[in-house]
Amino acid sequence: QYGYIMENKYIEVDGNFLKSSTPGNTAVKTELVIREAIGGVLFIDEAYALMEGNDGYGEEAIATLIKQMEDQRGRFILILAGYTRNMKQLLSVNPGFESRIQEYLNFPPYTVPELKQIFLVMAKEKQFEVDETALDLLEIRLGKEMALPSFGNARTIRSILEESLSLHAVNWMNHRISESDHYRLTSIDINTELQRKGI
Repeated sequence: QYGYIMENKYIEVDGNFLKSSTPGNTAVKTELVIREAIGGVLFIDEAYALMEGNDGYGEEAIATLIKQMEDQRGRFILILAGYTRNMKQLLSVNPGFESRIQEYLNFPPYTVPELKQIFLVMAKEKQFEVDETALDLLEIRLGKEMALPSFGNARTIRSILEESLSLHAVNWMNHRISESDHYRLTSIDINTELQRKGI
């Protein structure tokens, strides 16, 4: 509609997808993905994964991306997405990378009320309601989660919901839940403690 791309085409991959375990194949794989995106948009989610592993394959992918951004200028749009700190590290790997990025969009983290609303929406998609006592405990849990460097906004909410649904199933099987709360998450279904390994 605005003329930025020629076709209604969108290719999405993540940073790890571009890396190959065979020398030379990463460049070929990256070029093939870019060729698919010509005329449209190439979206690389968790782009910082390109620099993880110190195996050299990520650098090969980055070098290929930089070259194609120049050679195919105006023929496709490249969008790199990831957490701010990780993305800054990625762009510092190769000076040519940052110089070719023209626009930066920073999305602030969700607020606690927004995260609670996301939890409600995700629960509703699973045909579950959530009572106020459960939301109060969720807020306590979020206070702990948000302090972690691994906090992932909606991804964290999804993990907490899956954990809560599993706990709800156990509570239901053990007759701790009334029939009226069969499809309602209550305080006994929300764990306020962090459940990740090593914490």
